[in-house]
Amino acid sequence: MAMDASADPVVRSSDERIEHVAQGLRASNIEAIVVDTGAEARYLILELVPEGAEVHTAKSKALEDIGLFAELDDSGHYDALRPRYYGGPGTVRR
Repeated sequence: MAMDASADPVVRSSDERIEHVAQGLRASNIEAIVVDTGAEARYLILELVPEGAEVHTAKSKALEDIGLFAELDDSGHYDALRPRYYGGPGTVRR
């Protein structure tokens, strides 16, 4: 007997899983925007965060891969909190 893979959440395609997670976030009043590429994600995030805004990033491979970590923390275009808390001149350590 053949099993219908679409009925089993474990075997859903990646796109279906992503949309399922996005719907769950939206149901919890968390905005979720799904894009197709890292470049689109980077562009969208930089459009949403105004230059000079105070930002905090969690270092991640995904953020590094799309160049977002460096842009937010190192470019000087944003008021990055991470360098203040985790290293460099004027560091606040608690």
